[in-house]
Amino acid sequence: MVNRSEKVLEAGPLETLFSGNATAKIMDFMISSQEWDYSESDIARSSDVSIRTVQREISKLLESKLIKQSRTVGNAKMYQLDKSNKTGQQIEKLAFSLAQLRIHKLTAKQATKERRPAKAMESFAYTEPFLPGDFGGPEQIESLSEITND
Repeated sequence: MVNRSEKVLEAGPLETLFSGNATAKIMDFMISSQEWDYSESDIARSSDVSIRTVQREISKLLESKLIKQSRTVGNAKMYQLDKSNKTGQQIEKLAFSLAQLRIHKLTAKQATKERRPAKAMESFAYTEPFLPGDFGGPEQIESLSEITND
């Protein structure tokens, strides 16, 4: 179940596309958390949008058939993504396609970053092995053992 005290997504696919638009934030939440239905206050908290904005946007989303009222609990109307309607299905597909594209780009960028250090390290290869005498004679070794034994 969703922790109802914080925003569910940092920046969902629709919010990223529509630059922080409140409707996009709401739809990102409704799409990513579609296994349950939510009250207006749940939606506001989880999508990091004010309750007034949610109340204003809910009517637009209902009219567009992107969400539906699923039931009433006490005085609270509960809403969820309307997957029975083609519009709801299409917005879900769009959001998942945008998310996949974003994941692909981030994965490619990460792979590029991981490959760079390996190529840079190739230029630091040494040509001669270290020999015991490279670090000094027996007198240096004795002075080192005196330091470590103290």
